[in-house]
Amino acid sequence: MKRLIFLSLGLLLLLTTTSSAQNRYIDGLEQRLRTKNIAVDEVVALHQQLADWYRTNEQYPLATQHAENSLKLTKSGKNMELSKTKAYVLLSNIAVNQEEYEQARNHIDTAFTVARTGHDSRALGYAFYAEATLNETLYENEKTVKNLQAALRQIKDLKAEALLVSRIYYRLYSIYSEQNDLKNSSNYANKAVEYAIISGNKNQLSNCYLAQAVVYTYRYDTSKHKADLDSVINLAEKAAAVYHKYPEQVAFNTYCIARVNKANYYLKYYPATDLKIKQAIRDNLNEALAVAKHVSSSPPVVASCYGILSELALRDNDLKGAEKYLLQAYTLMQVQKVPYYHTLINVVNGLASVYAESGDYKKAFSFQQKVNEYSGLLFDESQAQHTKRLEAQYQADKRSRELVVLTENAKSLQREKWLYIGLGIIALVGAFFMFRSYDYRLKYSLAREGKLKIEKQEAELQTKLHKEEQERLKAEQQLLTFQQQQLQKEAMAGALHIEHKNEVLQNLKNRLAENETVNIHKILREENLLDADFEKAIYRIKEINPGFFKTLNEKAQQKLTPLDLKYCTYIHLDMDTKQIATLLSVEPKSVRMTKYRLKQKLNLDKDEELGDYLRRMG
Repeated sequence: MKRLIFLSLGLLLLLTTTSSAQNRYIDGLEQRLRTKNIAVDEVVALHQQLADWYRTNEQYPLATQHAENSLKLTKSGKNMELSKTKAYVLLSNIAVNQEEYEQARNHIDTAFTVARTGHDSRALGYAFYAEATLNETLYENEKTVKNLQAALRQIKDLKAEALLVSRIYYRLYSIYSEQNDLKNSSNYANKAVEYAIISGNKNQLSNCYLAQAVVYTYRYDTSKHKADLDSVINLAEKAAAVYHKYPEQVAFNTYCIARVNKANYYLKYYPATDLKIKQAIRDNLNEALAVAKHVSSSPPVVASCYGILSELALRDNDLKGAEKYLLQAYTLMQVQKVPYYHTLINVVNGLASVYAESGDYKKAFSFQQKVNEYSGLLFDESQAQHTKRLEAQYQADKRSRELVVLTENAKSLQREKWLYIGLGIIALVGAFFMFRSYDYRLKYSLAREGKLKIEKQEAELQTKLHKEEQERLKAEQQLLTFQQQQLQKEAMAGALHIEHKNEVLQNLKNRLAENETVNIHKILREENLLDADFEKAIYRIKEINPGFFKTLNEKAQQKLTPLDLKYCTYIHLDMDTKQIATLLSVEPKSVRMTKYRLKQKLNLDKDEELGDYLRRMG
């Protein structure tokens, strides 16, 4: 009992010290801001440092306030494109953290615009990093890697921007670790640590040590070498030690995660019967619980701590202890304004298991019902988030397409401008020579033939011009007729192509019915878009050749079905039986039977070819 009391007092002392240390750190920055005669660029840097700190600690209103203050100051200074870009990057990161993706995209676009007006390539590096942050949140891993690599290429002196470089490598580690790529994740985690040390940012360094610990868990899972397991524990402790050495510069949340991770490593990789290991797990969790009180997003961390403690109790067959910890976690999670359904599900599922094992089946059933309830709410929340991400992806793709179109239009306008200038010059030169030639011929004709011969020549010239004009108009009419026929075939082919895509979507629906893993929301949206495109294509066919389908229906006395019209279109495009069978996923025999039935509906003679008849109509 004395030992427990001493431990509680020790944690209280730690909590008071670290809280006051972080307050002193923030107060120091705020005090420096109030100093008179301080340079504008230093004030901007202080605001941005505070904005990044508050963002890391999830205090978004304060983070936004300092980022906007820094942005206002950059507008009054000269050669501050880099600082202005950093301000927009901070605002975009804050928006991403709050899932305001459209707002984040606007800030990123502005960051790129500002960065390209300056002469410092580092600004573009920050802009690419901001875009990578957004793309990573939207699960666009390929785009994220390209953005991060582009950001690195813009930074000539990596050590001069060590913090940004460390964050870039950390994100690359994160992506490759999700892909179980041990080589790349290890390489980028090591580089992230290297540049975090150079930058002096202790919170980033602590996070990078945790990344290295994760890499060593991958190694240990494969090698089972004790040295790799020792590295896991040592790196988790190094991450926590940074907090103890620099409590004012490491976020509470970072420290809590370090302690919970270390407890998890002990629980996962060490014997459950080792009393020292059990005590080490409890010590790490108690420290995390004490510090988590100062974290606005602490409920999941606290619930994780109670969950691990309940697991320890279960291993000791202490059902009452496990129940106590899980109920504490459940009570904490219930009072949160923003529910954390993942954690809630784990907690109530654990309670259901405990009550089932202890024989209290009524409570077990009650909590199992809550598992189902929270699972449904989690599904709804996930759907909403997924829809939000899809909308952000759609808007990003739309912006990219619009940018490409605008770029092409600009190039086209430039080409047209030079073309018109060239044509104008040619016209002027041609007009000059034509005038000189006409003047010479006129004088020559007047001198030799007189007025009557000139009139005869002019009459012949008019006749010739009229004849040439008639021939030209005839040639143009033939060309227009040919182009119309080509457009008809292209429109029909396009419509068939779109319809075939819709049939592919139907196959995907069938796969969903068979519980295959498919991104159903994206597929259904694309299917609707393809349906709309198909209707537009049919409208275009009818607009170009309105008589084709009308004549068919009149000939058949309105007995043709949509499928009959589809067959008629395929045959009109010179497709043979085998091709039509492949496109419609039917047997060639079925196609031949349909052709025979169509001839009957169209009242064709037995010897008359259906394809020739349809092509004559087209």
